[in-house]
Amino acid sequence: MSRYALTTVFLTSLALFGTVACGGGEDVSSAPAPAADGLTQVPLIDGLRMKVPENAKPNRGAAGFYTDDKSWGVMIREEKSAQTMEQAKTSAEEMLFKSWITSEATDDGWIFTYESVMFDMDGNEAPAFAFQVAKTLEGTQYTCSGSLKDKAGLDACVDSCKTLKKG
Repeated sequence: MSRYALTTVFLTSLALFGTVACGGGEDVSSAPAPAADGLTQVPLIDGLRMKVPENAKPNRGAAGFYTDDKSWGVMIREEKSAQTMEQAKTSAEEMLFKSWITSEATDDGWIFTYESVMFDMDGNEAPAFAFQVAKTLEGTQYTCSGSLKDKAGLDACVDSCKTLKKG
């Protein structure tokens, strides 16, 4: 399994179980106020902004946001080594993958949604619905991804990821 796939699975598992949001330190009761254009600064990635729901909170210690009810959440990565769409598809299929919902190329990357699985702390398997949006902005590839228990939240997460913007 590729290092990228393992990292994605680890971060997705953390997001699913809420541990990404359970750090200590600063008050993260809500995301910073959006700018006039409606975009909010992504934590830990200078100059990267996106549209997030009003009730979103920044992750502690990781670039991204979540909602308390876990109906919406995203993790953002600045990729040190850009992948092609086919490489990313192969990585997605390597771990906990069940079936594709969508897989489409965009002008600056791709959008994936797929059924996956997750495991609770007792090792019980449950369905999960994963997404990944890749965008190349000013020569740097970023991925915005996550996984939800409810398929109904996929579109809102993907729509937010599509708003990623530099500046």
